[in-house]
Amino acid sequence: MNKKTTFPLFNNLKMTALMMAFFGFTAANAQYCIPADNCTDGDLILNVEFAGIANPSDCSPNGYGDYTASVAPAEVELEGVYTMSVEVGAGWSSETVGLWIDFDNNETFDPSEFYLVGTGSGSVVVADLAIPPSVPVGIKRMRICVKADSVPYDDPCHPDPTGFGEFEDYLVNITDPLSTPDLDFSNSLTLFKSGASLNINSGSILAKVEVFDLTGKLIATQQNIASRTTSIALSATNQVLLVKVQSEEGYTTTKKVIF
Repeated sequence: MNKKTTFPLFNNLKMTALMMAFFGFTAANAQYCIPADNCTDGDLILNVEFAGIANPSDCSPNGYGDYTASVAPAEVELEGVYTMSVEVGAGWSSETVGLWIDFDNNETFDPSEFYLVGTGSGSVVVADLAIPPSVPVGIKRMRICVKADSVPYDDPCHPDPTGFGEFEDYLVNITDPLSTPDLDFSNSLTLFKSGASLNINSGSILAKVEVFDLTGKLIATQQNIASRTTSIALSATNQVLLVKVQSEEGYTTTKKVIF
């Protein structure tokens, strides 16, 4: 049973029109959709813990909180199983939590990328999430939602600010356990800005560098470096960037820099 009485035909038509207009915009601008909801009635996310993330929060403006820039990414490995814990409010007798991880980085959250976490009320909802074995490694966006209902939201772009629930976004860094970052390699790296270039110095021979923005979008790459130093010209300014560096030995690490 839902918390609010609705008029299905009108709402479906209205939602369809809004989503068509919205998706037309996002396709042209290549960015993630921004959901809207209402968490002022106690239907909210109070804390998220997952693979290194530990983020207490309150009701976000318009029911959407973007923590991709302020919270370090969760660190997971292919085929790993990790516990997701979400504390929810007690605004309704059933507060259901679900989430999406954009494994293919296509800036949409597909039904195949959805996980059901569970239902609670004024409690911590817990589930174990398995990372698939064959998804691409790297930085991904994760969207968590809570809905005042016994079933979760099925629309990650939920556009109705008069609903009852909340959405929060985080980042997840997926790595291959066969190429776990070597501590010495990671510690040997120095990254610094010089003009419009990002300079990288390493104690090992570098093979590849990838630069991502905080949405997980690849904005620059350099391969076959074969040197302990390299420089990448970037047009980004006043941004937090994630720099994934790989050595010729196969060691990989990701660093966060302000550019």
